Amino acid sequence: MRAYAVSDAATGKPLAGLYVDIYPREGKFKHAAVWGFRNVATRNHRLPQAALVANLDRKGLTLEELETLLHEFGHSLHNNLSATRYSAQGGTSVLRDFVEAPSQMLEDWVYDPRVLKVFAEVCPTCKPVPDEMIQKALVARDYGKGIQYGRQHFYASFDLALHAADAPEPMALWARMEGATPLGHVAGTQGPASFAHVATGYAAGYYGYLWSLVVALDLRTAFADRLDPAVGMRYRQKVLAQGSQHPPKELLHDFLGRDANSKAFFEWLKR
Repeated sequence: MRAYAVSDAATGKPLAGLYVDIYPREGKFKHAAVWGFRNVATRNHRLPQAALVANLDRKGLTLEELETLLHEFGHSLHNNLSATRYSAQGGTSVLRDFVEAPSQMLEDWVYDPRVLKVFAEVCPTCKPVPDEMIQKALVARDYGKGIQYGRQHFYASFDLALHAADAPEPMALWARMEGATPLGHVAGTQGPASFAHVATGYAAGYYGYLWSLVVALDLRTAFADRLDPAVGMRYRQKVLAQGSQHPPKELLHDFLGRDANSKAFFEWLKR
C-alpha cells in the first residue's frame, strides 16, 4: 500500500489523504472499491481521507483493469476534492442514483490516446499503446451494447417491480419479465438467486447504475478536450467539491450551463 498527501497544485494547500492498495495478496478483499472513511468538514478544517483498493496485475494492466482503476479513482476524487461545510454532506454522500456518475464518466478517459500518452511522464520506458489498438478496443467495447443495456434495463425494472404494492412472487415475476426480453427465459433457471443487489441495499435502486451512466455521458459533453485544465477545475468546483450540499440536478446545471438530458446517452447507444 502507498499513502499519498493530496495538495492543490496552484497553492500548495493540503486537500486530502489517499491510500492506494491495488495488488492482490492472500486473504485480501477480492474486488475493487473506494472507501471514503473520513469526509471533509471545512467548518472545523477537517480534511478527507480515502482508500482505493483493487486487485490488478503487477506486470501490467489490461485495458479493462485500467478502466476499473479509473472508475475507482473517480470515486476517490469525489471524496478527496470535496469541500463541504459538514462531513455528512461530503464526498460520495450523494443520492444513490448519482454516486456512480463521476466514476463512470472517468472510465472513458482510458480510450483517449492523448490521456494514455500522459503515462510517459511517469514511466518513460513503458511501451505506449498504439492508437490503432485503442480504436479496435472502442469497437470491441461497443459491440453488442444494445443487448447489454437492454439487460440492465430488465434488471432495473425487475428490482422496481419487486417493490410494487401487490408484492409479486419473485420467481414468477422474473420468468414473466425475462420472457418478454429478446433473449427470453429458460425454464428451470433461477436468475434472482444470483442477483445479489436486490438483497444488499439496492432495494428499488438498481436503476441507479444505468441512470448514472446517462448522467456520466452528459457530463462528458463538457470535455471536448479531456485534458483541459479550465474545464477540469470547473468540474471540481461545481460538482466534486459540492458533495450533497445541493441536489444533483442543480450541480449538473451549474456545471453544464443547462439542464441535464439523456441526448448524449442515446447518441452513444446508436454508435
